[in-house]
Amino acid sequence: METVLPMTSWSGLEGLLAHFSAMPPAAAMGIGIDHYDGDGLCLTAPLSLHVNDKGCAFGGSLASLMTLAGWGLVTLRAETVGVESDVFVASSQLDYLAPLYADLRAQARLEPGADWTRFSDRLRERGRASIHLQVEVALPEGGIATRGRARYVAIARREDVRCREEGRTMSKLIKTGLVLLLAALLLPACSGGRKMSELEQMQYIYSAAIRWGDFEGAWNLVDPDYREANPMSELEFKRFEQVRISSYRELASRHLDDGSAAREIEVGVINRHNMAERTLRYTEQWRYDAATGQWWISGGLPDLWPGE
Repeated sequence: METVLPMTSWSGLEGLLAHFSAMPPAAAMGIGIDHYDGDGLCLTAPLSLHVNDKGCAFGGSLASLMTLAGWGLVTLRAETVGVESDVFVASSQLDYLAPLYADLRAQARLEPGADWTRFSDRLRERGRASIHLQVEVALPEGGIATRGRARYVAIARREDVRCREEGRTMSKLIKTGLVLLLAALLLPACSGGRKMSELEQMQYIYSAAIRWGDFEGAWNLVDPDYREANPMSELEFKRFEQVRISSYRELASRHLDDGSAAREIEVGVINRHNMAERTLRYTEQWRYDAATGQWWISGGLPDLWPGE
Protein backbone atom coordinates (compact mmCIF):
# COMPACT_ATOMS: atom_id res chain seq x y z
CA MET A 1 0.00 0.00 0.00
CA GLU A 2 1.29 3.47 -0.85
CA THR A 3 2.16 5.64 2.12
CA VAL A 4 0.20 8.92 2.17
CA LEU A 5 2.13 11.92 3.49
CA PRO A 6 -0.05 15.05 3.68
CA MET A 7 1.07 16.15 7.14
CA THR A 8 4.73 15.28 7.38
CA SER A 9 7.77 14.36 5.31
CA TRP A 10 9.60 11.14 4.61
CA SER A 11 12.21 12.36 7.09
CA GLY A 12 9.51 12.43 9.77
CA LEU A 13 8.50 8.82 9.11
CA GLU A 14 12.09 7.70 8.80
CA GLY A 15 12.84 9.48 12.07
CA LEU A 16 9.97 7.62 13.70
CA LEU A 17 11.31 4.26 12.51
CA ALA A 18 14.80 5.26 13.67
CA HIS A 19 13.40 6.07 17.10
CA PHE A 20 11.79 2.64 17.29
CA SER A 21 15.04 1.02 16.18
CA ALA A 22 16.91 2.74 19.03
CA MET A 23 14.78 0.92 21.63
CA PRO A 24 15.77 -2.76 21.95
CA PRO A 25 12.24 -4.15 22.60
CA ALA A 26 10.81 -2.19 19.65
CA ALA A 27 13.79 -2.93 17.39
CA ALA A 28 13.19 -6.66 17.86
CA MET A 29 9.58 -6.35 16.70
CA GLY A 30 10.29 -5.80 12.97
CA ILE A 31 8.05 -2.72 12.82
CA GLY A 32 7.05 -1.16 9.50
CA ILE A 33 4.77 1.74 8.54
CA ASP A 34 1.81 0.65 6.42
CA HIS A 35 0.34 4.11 5.98
CA TYR A 36 -0.05 7.54 7.55
CA ASP A 37 -2.68 10.03 6.34
CA GLY A 38 -2.37 12.78 8.96
CA ASP A 39 -5.31 11.50 11.00
CA GLY A 40 -4.26 7.89 11.42
CA LEU A 41 -1.13 5.76 11.57
CA CYS A 42 -0.91 2.04 10.86
CA LEU A 43 2.11 0.03 12.01
CA THR A 44 2.86 -3.54 10.97
CA ALA A 45 4.89 -6.41 12.37
CA PRO A 46 5.36 -9.98 11.06
CA LEU A 47 3.57 -12.79 12.84
CA SER A 48 6.76 -14.89 12.65
CA LEU A 49 8.38 -12.63 15.28
CA HIS A 50 5.34 -12.56 17.56
CA VAL A 51 3.82 -16.02 17.47
CA ASN A 52 2.84 -17.68 20.74
CA ASP A 53 2.58 -21.36 21.69
CA LYS A 54 -0.86 -21.58 20.05
CA GLY A 55 0.33 -20.30 16.67
CA CYS A 56 -1.38 -16.92 16.91
CA ALA A 57 -0.12 -13.43 17.78
CA PHE A 58 1.20 -12.99 21.32
CA GLY A 59 -0.98 -10.67 23.41
CA GLY A 60 1.99 -8.69 24.68
CA SER A 61 3.13 -8.03 21.11
CA LEU A 62 -0.32 -6.79 20.12
CA ALA A 63 -0.34 -4.42 23.10
CA SER A 64 3.16 -3.18 22.31
CA LEU A 65 2.46 -2.49 18.64
CA MET A 66 -0.79 -0.72 19.51
CA THR A 67 0.99 1.41 22.11
CA LEU A 68 3.64 2.38 19.58
CA ALA A 69 1.06 3.14 16.87
CA GLY A 70 -0.68 5.65 19.12
CA TRP A 71 2.60 7.09 20.35
CA GLY A 72 3.85 7.46 16.78
CA LEU A 73 0.65 9.18 15.63
CA VAL A 74 0.78 11.76 18.43
CA THR A 75 4.51 12.30 17.81
CA LEU A 76 3.90 12.99 14.12
CA ARG A 77 1.00 15.34 14.86
CA ALA A 78 2.99 17.21 17.49
CA GLU A 79 5.68 17.71 14.85
CA THR A 80 3.19 19.63 12.66
CA VAL A 81 2.42 22.08 15.51
CA GLY A 82 5.92 23.54 15.30
CA VAL A 83 6.61 23.03 19.01
CA GLU A 84 9.45 20.68 19.93
CA SER A 85 7.90 18.27 22.38
CA ASP A 86 8.15 14.85 24.00
CA VAL A 87 5.26 12.40 23.93
CA PHE A 88 4.42 9.66 26.40
CA VAL A 89 1.50 7.34 27.05
CA ALA A 90 -0.48 8.24 30.16
CA SER A 91 -3.06 5.45 30.33
CA SER A 92 -4.45 2.64 28.18
CA GLN A 93 -7.02 -0.14 28.16
CA LEU A 94 -7.16 -3.12 25.78
CA ASP A 95 -9.74 -5.78 24.92
CA TYR A 96 -8.63 -9.01 23.24
CA LEU A 97 -11.58 -10.12 21.10
CA ALA A 98 -10.25 -12.88 18.82
CA PRO A 99 -6.97 -14.68 18.05
CA LEU A 100 -4.92 -13.35 15.14
CA TYR A 101 -3.22 -15.88 12.84
CA ALA A 102 -1.76 -13.30 10.46
CA ASP A 103 0.73 -10.43 10.44
CA LEU A 104 -0.02 -7.67 12.93
CA ARG A 105 -1.47 -4.33 11.71
CA ALA A 106 -2.22 -1.77 14.43
CA GLN A 107 -4.28 1.24 13.31
CA ALA A 108 -4.38 4.32 15.58
CA ARG A 109 -6.92 7.12 15.11
CA LEU A 110 -8.68 9.79 17.12
CA GLU A 111 -11.25 8.62 19.60
CA PRO A 112 -14.73 10.01 18.80
CA GLY A 113 -15.05 13.42 20.41
CA ALA A 114 -11.29 14.08 20.49
CA ASP A 115 -10.00 17.08 18.53
CA TRP A 116 -6.59 17.63 16.93
CA THR A 117 -7.22 21.38 16.74
CA ARG A 118 -7.72 21.63 20.50
CA PHE A 119 -4.64 19.45 21.04
CA SER A 120 -2.54 21.74 18.80
CA ASP A 121 -3.84 24.95 20.39
CA ARG A 122 -3.17 23.72 23.93
CA LEU A 123 0.33 22.55 23.01
CA ARG A 124 1.16 25.98 21.54
CA GLU A 125 -0.48 28.01 24.31
CA ARG A 126 0.23 25.92 27.42
CA GLY A 127 3.18 23.79 26.36
CA ARG A 128 1.25 20.64 27.29
CA ALA A 129 -1.64 18.80 25.65
CA SER A 130 -3.32 15.42 25.84
CA ILE A 131 -5.34 13.43 23.33
CA HIS A 132 -7.42 10.23 23.43
CA LEU A 133 -6.93 7.68 20.67
CA GLN A 134 -8.55 4.43 19.67
CA VAL A 135 -6.33 1.66 18.34
CA GLU A 136 -7.41 -1.54 16.62
CA VAL A 137 -5.81 -4.64 15.17
CA ALA A 138 -8.07 -6.04 12.46
CA LEU A 139 -8.56 -9.64 11.39
CA PRO A 140 -7.73 -10.27 7.71
CA GLU A 141 -11.10 -11.95 7.17
CA GLY A 142 -12.95 -9.04 8.78
CA GLY A 143 -13.67 -8.15 12.37
CA ILE A 144 -11.37 -7.03 15.17
CA ALA A 145 -8.71 -9.03 16.99
CA THR A 146 -7.81 -6.41 19.58
CA ARG A 147 -9.34 -3.04 20.38
CA GLY A 148 -8.05 -0.40 22.77
CA ARG A 149 -8.14 3.22 23.84
CA ALA A 150 -5.29 5.25 25.23
CA ARG A 151 -4.45 8.73 26.40
CA TYR A 152 -1.18 10.34 25.27
CA VAL A 153 0.45 13.53 26.50
CA ALA A 154 2.78 15.88 24.63
CA ILE A 155 4.98 18.24 26.66
CA ALA A 156 6.91 21.09 25.02
CA ARG A 157 10.64 21.36 25.60
CA ARG A 158 11.82 24.60 27.25
CA GLU A 159 13.98 27.10 25.39
CA ASP A 160 16.22 28.51 28.13
CA VAL A 161 19.56 26.83 28.82
CA ARG A 162 18.57 25.24 32.10
CA CYS A 163 15.37 23.80 30.72
CA ARG A 164 17.05 22.62 27.54
CA GLU A 165 19.22 20.41 29.74
CA GLU A 166 16.09 19.20 31.50
CA GLY A 167 14.46 18.63 28.13
CA ARG A 168 17.30 16.36 27.04
CA THR A 169 17.05 14.46 30.32
CA MET A 170 13.29 14.30 29.94
CA SER A 171 13.57 12.98 26.39
CA LYS A 172 15.97 10.28 27.55
CA LEU A 173 13.76 9.30 30.48
CA ILE A 174 10.59 9.23 28.41
CA LYS A 175 12.35 7.10 25.81
CA THR A 176 13.52 4.82 28.62
CA GLY A 177 10.02 4.85 30.05
CA LEU A 178 8.53 3.68 26.77
CA VAL A 179 11.07 0.87 26.72
CA LEU A 180 10.08 -0.09 30.27
CA LEU A 181 6.41 -0.04 29.35
CA LEU A 182 7.03 -2.22 26.30
CA ALA A 183 9.16 -4.58 28.37
CA ALA A 184 6.36 -4.86 30.93
CA LEU A 185 3.84 -5.62 28.19
CA LEU A 186 6.08 -8.31 26.74
CA LEU A 187 6.58 -10.15 30.05
CA PRO A 188 4.89 -13.55 30.20
CA ALA A 189 1.69 -13.32 32.20
CA CYS A 190 0.72 -15.78 34.90
CA SER A 191 -2.20 -15.43 37.27
CA GLY A 192 -0.04 -14.66 40.30
CA GLY A 193 2.42 -12.30 38.59
CA ARG A 194 -0.04 -10.39 36.41
CA LYS A 195 -1.55 -8.42 39.28
CA MET A 196 1.87 -7.24 40.47
CA SER A 197 3.10 -6.29 36.99
CA GLU A 198 -0.06 -4.25 36.39
CA LEU A 199 0.52 -2.39 39.65
CA GLU A 200 4.09 -1.56 38.69
CA GLN A 201 2.98 -0.41 35.27
CA MET A 202 0.26 1.87 36.66
CA GLN A 203 2.66 3.25 39.27
CA TYR A 204 5.17 4.05 36.55
CA ILE A 205 2.55 5.83 34.42
CA TYR A 206 1.28 7.79 37.44
CA SER A 207 4.82 8.71 38.50
CA ALA A 208 5.63 9.95 34.99
CA ALA A 209 2.49 12.10 34.92
CA ILE A 210 3.33 13.72 38.27
CA ARG A 211 7.02 14.15 37.39
CA TRP A 212 6.23 16.01 34.16
CA GLY A 213 3.39 18.08 35.55
CA ASP A 214 0.51 16.30 33.79
CA PHE A 215 -1.84 16.46 36.76
CA GLU A 216 -4.92 16.05 34.59
CA GLY A 217 -3.48 12.76 33.37
CA ALA A 218 -2.63 11.72 36.93
CA TRP A 219 -6.19 12.58 37.96
CA ASN A 220 -7.51 10.01 35.46
CA LEU A 221 -5.66 7.30 37.43
CA VAL A 222 -7.45 8.22 40.68
CA ASP A 223 -10.21 5.88 41.88
CA PRO A 224 -13.43 6.78 39.96
CA ASP A 225 -15.45 6.71 43.18
CA TYR A 226 -13.07 9.25 44.75
CA ARG A 227 -13.22 11.45 41.64
CA GLU A 228 -17.01 11.42 41.71
CA ALA A 229 -17.11 12.31 45.41
CA ASN A 230 -14.31 14.90 45.20
CA PRO A 231 -14.39 16.54 41.73
CA MET A 232 -11.47 18.80 40.81
CA SER A 233 -12.31 22.31 39.59
CA GLU A 234 -10.45 24.13 36.82
CA LEU A 235 -9.09 26.51 39.46
CA GLU A 236 -7.64 23.60 41.43
CA PHE A 237 -5.92 22.25 38.32
CA LYS A 238 -4.52 25.72 37.58
CA ARG A 239 -2.97 25.82 41.05
CA PHE A 240 -0.81 22.86 40.08
CA GLU A 241 0.45 24.93 37.13
CA GLN A 242 2.10 27.29 39.62
CA VAL A 243 4.65 24.63 40.60
CA ARG A 244 7.14 22.38 38.86
CA ILE A 245 8.11 18.93 40.10
CA SER A 246 11.91 18.79 40.18
CA SER A 247 12.21 15.24 41.52
CA TYR A 248 10.05 12.23 42.29
CA ARG A 249 11.46 9.34 44.28
CA GLU A 250 10.01 6.17 45.76
CA LEU A 251 11.42 5.61 49.24
CA ALA A 252 9.59 2.39 50.11
CA SER A 253 6.65 0.26 48.99
CA ARG A 254 4.59 -2.45 50.61
CA HIS A 255 1.51 -4.62 50.11
CA LEU A 256 -1.14 -4.44 52.82
CA ASP A 257 -3.23 -7.24 54.28
CA ASP A 258 -6.43 -5.98 52.63
CA GLY A 259 -4.90 -6.43 49.15
CA SER A 260 -4.09 -2.75 48.64
CA ALA A 261 -0.60 -1.29 48.28
CA ALA A 262 1.24 1.77 49.55
CA ARG A 263 4.32 3.75 48.49
CA GLU A 264 6.31 6.32 50.43
CA ILE A 265 7.17 9.15 48.03
CA GLU A 266 9.53 12.12 48.20
CA VAL A 267 9.05 14.96 45.72
CA GLY A 268 10.89 18.18 45.03
CA VAL A 269 8.54 21.12 44.34
CA ILE A 270 9.60 24.43 42.76
CA ASN A 271 7.46 27.56 42.94
CA ARG A 272 7.44 28.91 39.37
CA HIS A 273 7.12 32.51 40.57
CA ASN A 274 10.07 32.79 42.95
CA MET A 275 11.94 29.55 42.02
CA ALA A 276 11.99 28.49 45.69
CA GLU A 277 12.34 24.74 46.08
CA ARG A 278 11.10 22.52 48.88
CA THR A 279 10.89 18.78 49.56
CA LEU A 280 7.75 16.91 50.58
CA ARG A 281 7.09 13.34 51.68
CA TYR A 282 3.74 11.63 51.51
CA THR A 283 2.14 8.18 51.17
CA GLU A 284 0.40 6.93 48.04
CA GLN A 285 -2.41 4.43 48.56
CA TRP A 286 -3.30 2.02 45.73
CA ARG A 287 -6.48 -0.07 45.49
CA TYR A 288 -6.99 -3.08 43.21
CA ASP A 289 -10.43 -3.38 41.58
CA ALA A 290 -10.84 -7.10 40.93
CA ALA A 291 -13.98 -6.53 38.83
CA THR A 292 -12.12 -4.46 36.24
CA GLY A 293 -8.57 -5.73 36.84
CA GLN A 294 -7.43 -2.14 37.41
CA TRP A 295 -5.23 -0.50 40.05
CA TRP A 296 -6.31 2.97 41.20
CA ILE A 297 -4.84 5.72 43.38
CA SER A 298 -7.31 5.81 46.25
CA GLY A 299 -6.56 9.14 47.92
CA GLY A 300 -6.54 11.79 45.19
CA LEU A 301 -3.62 13.88 43.92
CA PRO A 302 -0.76 14.70 46.29
CA ASP A 303 -1.17 17.71 48.55
CA LEU A 304 1.72 19.94 47.51
CA TRP A 305 0.67 22.68 49.96
CA PRO A 306 0.27 20.89 53.32
CA GLY A 307 -1.09 23.17 56.01
CA GLU A 308 -2.13 25.92 53.60
